[in-house]
Amino acid sequence: MRCFLELHVDDVLLSRDPFRWPEVARLLDRVATIAENEGAALSFRVRAWFAEGDVYAFLKHLERRGHEVGAHAHGRDLRRGVAALRRGGIDPQVMAPGLVQVGDRGRLKLLRVAQSLGASVITDRLESRHFSYQGWLPWEPLPGLRMLDISVSPFEWGVLQERDGKVVPAWGRLDWAALDRHAAKAESWPEPPGRRAFFGATFHEHDLCPEGTLAPLALDGLSRWCARWRPARSAECG
Repeated sequence: MRCFLELHVDDVLLSRDPFRWPEVARLLDRVATIAENEGAALSFRVRAWFAEGDVYAFLKHLERRGHEVGAHAHGRDLRRGVAALRRGGIDPQVMAPGLVQVGDRGRLKLLRVAQSLGASVITDRLESRHFSYQGWLPWEPLPGLRMLDISVSPFEWGVLQERDGKVVPAWGRLDWAALDRHAAKAESWPEPPGRRAFFGATFHEHDLCPEGTLAPLALDGLSRWCARWRPARSAECG
């Protein structure tokens, strides 16, 4: 079974303080190095804030190191993010445009926008089911556009958590063991003849850190997960 591990650079802190760009870059570099040390590649999804601040060709360097760099948005600003990536020498063909944020009514419109911007692969999560094997087999929501739905809910391994009646980010409390169990379960299913299954999961850079900081807590879980599952670039998984 092919796997991808997708990191959304959501810029929770950077959008408030653009001068923290080097801190975000150092965190991403550390995470990328951990994956590389285990023979894995990560799939980075970048919003406009980080891409616009990349005057050092940092993202292009991540590509040269073997990682995938694609565009990310929350239903808005996808054009802005793609334009910023292209100014940095990256032509994003994989995108996570924010289908959850626009809902079912805005889904097809946003997919058409992404395809018009050059997307050939979409890695995102739909709240309602449109294909029987979402999150396990690729499918085409539009002709010529491959969809690799994220395989596991963010609530099922701590990316999002409910505390005191509120939904909050992980803030350093990701449950890598739970993600491991979900991947193992998917791996146990027999693949249909002529089809290749995949498993994909998404987290954010701030999920690795205590609230308000960009200093990651222990990254052993990330290292172990990459060592076991050897995630590849998502475009190679579908």
